[in-house]
Amino acid sequence: MIRFMRKARVAHGKGTEAMKFAVEAAEYNKKNFKGAPETKVFVEVAGDYSTLHWQSDYDSLAAFEQVLAQVMADETYRKMLDKAGPLFVEASVEDKFILQFA
Repeated sequence: MIRFMRKARVAHGKGTEAMKFAVEAAEYNKKNFKGAPETKVFVEVAGDYSTLHWQSDYDSLAAFEQVLAQVMADETYRKMLDKAGPLFVEASVEDKFILQFA
């Protein structure tokens, strides 16, 4: 299993809007992209409390690539992401993959 993790810092005063977007984006993925797993949405409650996290588990990197190809081809989704840009601190988005080994 491969876990994809994304995190982004919320812009000052944009918490409610950013949390709403985070859930809408996760729901859109599951509904519109074949093979997309459930995306869980988290918010930090200690440390950098203005940071949102998305996590999705894929069977393989190939499975992730199949969903990513659909994401990149979806103009509606790309526009949704562009519109959400001001909700987050510029250059704060970080993506990671982790591999389950046990």
